[in-house]
Amino acid sequence: MKYYFFNLLIISLLSTVFNTTTLYSTNGKWTPVRRANWEFDMERVIFLDRQHGIIKGRSHNRLLTTDDGGQNWTTYSFPDSIVDKIMGFWGDMAILPNKDIWLMEAEGILLRIPNSNEPWKYYMLPERPILSGISFPDEKNGWLAGSYGEIFRSVDGGKTWKQLYHFNRLIWDICFIDTLTGFVTVRKDTSVSQCYKTDDGGLSWNLIIDPDVRIQKIFFIDHQFGWIVGDYNQIFMTTDAGQNWEKILVPETAMLKSIYFISPQIGWLCGDSGIMLYTDDGGKTWQKRGSPTFNSINDVFFVDQQHGWAVATYGIIATTSDGGYTWHWQMEVPSNYLISVHFLNERTGFSIGKNIFISTFDGGQTWQQTDSLTGHEIQFVDSQNGWMAAMHSIYHTTDGGKTWMKQAFFKDNYITNLCFADQFNGWALSVTEKKTTIFRTRNGGDAWEELPPLSGDLYSLQFISANEGWIVGGASRILHTLDGGLSWEIQRQGQPTLFECLQDIDFVDSQYGWAVGFNGQIWHTKNGGKSWELQQKTIFIDDILYSVDFVNRNEGWIAGHIGTILHTTDGGKTWDWSYSQYMGYWWSDIFFTDANHGWIGGLYGAVDKFLGDDVLSVPEFSRANIRDFSLQPGYPNPMQNNTTITYFLPIEFPISLEIYDITGRKVRTLEKSVKNAGHHSINWDGLNDDGQPVANGTYLYYLRAGKRFYSQKLTIIR
Repeated sequence: MKYYFFNLLIISLLSTVFNTTTLYSTNGKWTPVRRANWEFDMERVIFLDRQHGIIKGRSHNRLLTTDDGGQNWTTYSFPDSIVDKIMGFWGDMAILPNKDIWLMEAEGILLRIPNSNEPWKYYMLPERPILSGISFPDEKNGWLAGSYGEIFRSVDGGKTWKQLYHFNRLIWDICFIDTLTGFVTVRKDTSVSQCYKTDDGGLSWNLIIDPDVRIQKIFFIDHQFGWIVGDYNQIFMTTDAGQNWEKILVPETAMLKSIYFISPQIGWLCGDSGIMLYTDDGGKTWQKRGSPTFNSINDVFFVDQQHGWAVATYGIIATTSDGGYTWHWQMEVPSNYLISVHFLNERTGFSIGKNIFISTFDGGQTWQQTDSLTGHEIQFVDSQNGWMAAMHSIYHTTDGGKTWMKQAFFKDNYITNLCFADQFNGWALSVTEKKTTIFRTRNGGDAWEELPPLSGDLYSLQFISANEGWIVGGASRILHTLDGGLSWEIQRQGQPTLFECLQDIDFVDSQYGWAVGFNGQIWHTKNGGKSWELQQKTIFIDDILYSVDFVNRNEGWIAGHIGTILHTTDGGKTWDWSYSQYMGYWWSDIFFTDANHGWIGGLYGAVDKFLGDDVLSVPEFSRANIRDFSLQPGYPNPMQNNTTITYFLPIEFPISLEIYDITGRKVRTLEKSVKNAGHHSINWDGLNDDGQPVANGTYLYYLRAGKRFYSQKLTIIR
């Protein structure tokens, strides 16, 4: 439903996503119906020598090991099933002077991986604190950083731990260079950090640097030389054990991720958009070298000046034997991710994304997959008619998705979003660096006209009728049109920064709508956008909400990065995040056909299905009898002067019922109001909105309930 910035790969704590009261609900559950074989991004890499290495992934307890320099990688299986069951997701790693490796699990578990044939050892901290960093300067002495500001120390090789200090603020990273001297970076009052130093083993701490950036990593090569990596184009270096720091500007503006030095002079720096930089003067100047990928490079590690490894987003492992001039992939996991999900009912659904188009006709038990199709949007207006945007083309189906035909081709425009208000009226969106172009069709996609361009980046649009719609994008802009997109008014606008971007918008009727985006923004209107209320927003640029879908004015869902799934039953006043899981995933799109049936798709082609308690309480064999929205054929049909149209609503819902002629021109609005649950009937006397009899022929009538469309044909013979 949106155009994504998938190169923003960020770690955050889900428990701090929203700082208001939350509800904890058990109303229904999500279950996987399609899970990719590979479920994590590569995040940290350590090699003991040219042959033996270990890589950790982000989600759950995934580890890879190699003993042949990375020619073959093995997913590690834990020897203790109890540990495996209680594992959450991996945090930091540390390598000891004897080349043992400490691996920290975020929820208070430590594993020591001996550089020998000895078995792995694990230790569990009392009360299982949330951990964010680990540092062992020698085999016996170690320190842990707690996400909520705790500093723990061990003097017996990790067997026991004692809390020494508490910052009352989130700690990003920790690094000790000996048993007395250490550094931590803590979150300040916004998304920037401060760095503190201790000279007494962590009993007391003093502020030494207050940069106006959020710090990603601290790295010391010895007792004197160290570096601090900021979010973007700046690092800080010290040559005197942290007494003084020099600010260095890096010739790249993308987010920096990791730094590694093999001597006080020679080091590498990596980050988003495939950044790989090299220095031979201790970090005073940096120059580009080869890059293993265009994806975000999350970590780099060298065993000598020539031989190194890098790990990147979407499962990429790369190695170099010439100091980083050239890189060779040792592993590439298919980088499929789903962007748009649409289901017609409990059994039939479709999803499209990068290099993948999948469909199911049995509720997700089996999937048909096409890997050669890349797209951004799928939408149906009824059980038969649907469209999808795939790069420069728009495809159309008239048989419920069984077959798809290319309907339109835009040579100079890449289609990132589309929306149909009914079987005839649709819009397609194309975004470039200079402008946003909107195309409109009035005949179901057979012909498209280019509308006046809009400035700036705009990512998602929604129309609730042939004339009224909204569009959202950068600078938290929300635009509104009442003439089908010919002209737009700005309903709200934020700051022109990347982190003020809105990603999706959803209206359940002409009055109630929600928009979501970066910084955890959730905006809500009750008057068609005349005014917007900020329901939620966080200070963390990490909190990216990609998709929003409301089933009525009270109940809605939001999906985002690192497994975020949010649910509200009070119109967004409070949000329940207890459904969030799969910390290594991005959820790109969420779609509900009704309050009890939902689907969500995202990274690695994963799809989960939601069943509400109303469905779960019904025996499996009788679930098919649960009533959904329905629109019955008019009676009589063909008609002469009158026909009765009947429809069913399972819940109270705002609806519209309209008559169109075969050319797509609306001739009559029969009903537009909020209706109670149950059966409803309305009579049509064959007159148009002006009170004149319509001509003989075939007509279509549409029931719209939120984003759901139902249609039937009707013939008039007088």
